[in-house]
Amino acid sequence: MNQGHPSLPQIPFEFGNYQQNDFASFLSGENETLLNVLNKIANRQSTHSLYLWGQSGTGKTHLLQAVCK
Repeated sequence: MNQGHPSLPQIPFEFGNYQQNDFASFLSGENETLLNVLNKIANRQSTHSLYLWGQSGTGKTHLLQAVCK
């Protein structure tokens, strides 16, 4: 059912332990709360789901790779 919202393209993402991005190399700025939540998810201290969005170049892929690592 189309409710008038444009579809967002799905971007394939390669998961694996070879990723070099981690939380230590992310410049957190005002994102300390976000980093705490992601660390809890990565360390299996939380089972919450999280939807992360933002403009290109804001670190979304970096953070996803850090969680997967």
